[in-house]
Amino acid sequence: MIAKIPRRFIVTFWTIEGDEFNYSIVTWFGREKAIALAAAVHNDKFPNKSIHEVTVEDKGEPELTSNGYRLEGDEYTDRMEW
Repeated sequence: MIAKIPRRFIVTFWTIEGDEFNYSIVTWFGREKAIALAAAVHNDKFPNKSIHEVTVEDKGEPELTSNGYRLEGDEYTDRMEW
């Protein structure tokens, strides 16, 4: 179900070797969609770094400006949502 407002999530992946990767995701579709988007980005960037553990932190809604929601430069979204 689509949310009334988008949410910002920090998705953290750990590999079996203990490497940590953090991704800032903005989505209208909740935690599960944030994990899916982060996994897609991670697998594109680091195809040999398999995900072993995952945590998700809800950081709230992005700032609403007169031009729409403000996204940070290092945040990932699904272009089909926007």
